[in-house]
Amino acid sequence: MRTCKFGLVVGLWYDFCIIKCTYFEIKNNMELKRYIEIFRKNIWFFLMTVFVFLIAGVIYYVYTPEKYVAAMDLNITRVGQAENKEYDYDGFYRLQADEKFAETIVWWLKSPRIVKEICRLAEISQCSAVYDAKKLSSQYLQVNFSVKNSENAEKIARSLVEVIGSETSNLNLKQKKVDWFEVQGNLPDVQKVKINLEKLLIGAFLLGCFFGFWVVLGRHYFDKNV
Repeated sequence: MRTCKFGLVVGLWYDFCIIKCTYFEIKNNMELKRYIEIFRKNIWFFLMTVFVFLIAGVIYYVYTPEKYVAAMDLNITRVGQAENKEYDYDGFYRLQADEKFAETIVWWLKSPRIVKEICRLAEISQCSAVYDAKKLSSQYLQVNFSVKNSENAEKIARSLVEVIGSETSNLNLKQKKVDWFEVQGNLPDVQKVKINLEKLLIGAFLLGCFFGFWVVLGRHYFDKNV
């Protein structure tokens, strides 16, 4: 008897679950059909929104100026050095001095005065205002900066080495020992940077779809309530 009641309860619960699932499935299908119908009636608004974003992406690509990224190396050498045969740790402290001087160059290239002087010597009205200098070792630094054309990159590189060399000379004048630095630089490696049109259009298309979705729903809402 108890088994029969238990089976009846399980059966009723199973039937209830089936009916409930069927109800939600029908409801979801009706909601899906409703949204499809809304988009079918307003498809042109959706497509126009996507089209506007694609056109905006193309305009942005065409009118965005080309940019060049330059990378150059700075090598720190010593013009002379005083030998101290009586001090075993002279080489260690000399290496520390090289490290500190390399860090000094990094900070020099962050100074507005130095940046302005580099532009003045390069005779360029609008040159890079940011020089990303990285100390890779005690005697080697890499400097990255952006310019509008490759010719300006070479001018800036030459003036940069000249300005840093001048600052180094002023620093060496204060040295009492025969132990001074010299900075040498090479011509920069210049690479053209341009926005990837394919990725730009994909991004514009996705943004157009996103905003187009809300444009369609917004228009449907206002049409319904006006």
